[in-house]
Amino acid sequence: MLLLLGPPPEYAVLEASEAFLRNTGRTRAELIGRTVFDILLTNTHPTHEEALARLHTSLERMRATRQPDTVHGQQFDMPSESGTGFDVHYWSSTIAPIYDEHGEHVCVVHRVEDTTELVQTR
Repeated sequence: MLLLLGPPPEYAVLEASEAFLRNTGRTRAELIGRTVFDILLTNTHPTHEEALARLHTSLERMRATRQPDTVHGQQFDMPSESGTGFDVHYWSSTIAPIYDEHGEHVCVVHRVEDTTELVQTR
């Protein structure tokens, strides 16, 4: 699943893959132009505060090193399909900066993989 984010510090969503939309139950209209933090804040499960903090730290590390950064095993529970409660999910997230020919930070590729089965079988 992929998100294409604008440059820091806003990290506004520029595009989302079909897989991301399908797995999150969101539409492009709900995502495009909003910051990644605004999107994640719409989910009020207690695990999300830690997930937001880890994403922020990862983005800051990426900015400082100008290199991709990965966070493994991040719990970020999703609303259940029944609409009542949350289902436990674990994710691996890689963010990679994209620079133009002048070295200016133009966007970020945010790749997310659901690793729930892997984490739960350990």
